[in-house]
Amino acid sequence: MAGNLTAFQLGVGAVISIETNQGQVLAIVGNADSAQYSPPPSTVVGGPGLDAFINVSANTNQNILLEDSKTIVLEGLHFGRAQWLQFLIQQGGSGSNTVNFTVAPVGGGARVPAWTPGAAGVPLSTAVGKRDIVSGYWSGGNLFILVAGKDFR
Repeated sequence: MAGNLTAFQLGVGAVISIETNQGQVLAIVGNADSAQYSPPPSTVVGGPGLDAFINVSANTNQNILLEDSKTIVLEGLHFGRAQWLQFLIQQGGSGSNTVNFTVAPVGGGARVPAWTPGAAGVPLSTAVGKRDIVSGYWSGGNLFILVAGKDFR
């Protein structure tokens, strides 16, 4: 049985979920929040204080050089609006830096901590220069974070 495919343009903030007739859900992931493509910004996370703030409203893909252990506070996410997130995190400093994530939602309210598989945190590679990809999903109320791949060369 053949199906029909209609082409259409999505607006800013659109989310696509397609379910097959076998019940499988296919996800189309992209940066639907940006009116046009812009390369992922690079952010150095380090220095005094326990928190580092990264605004993801313009780009949900980020390159991060982790110079110190920090809690990364994601800004620019809205309650009730889902977003996919991708981070390329490189160990800097002397290595063995750790990272946690929280969300400071647009409009205020309490910070929302990240859920991780097995509540094990975000297990990054520890050697200086190692690069890991960390994926996230903001459901509009909860943040889910996992290491998608380690030690990319």
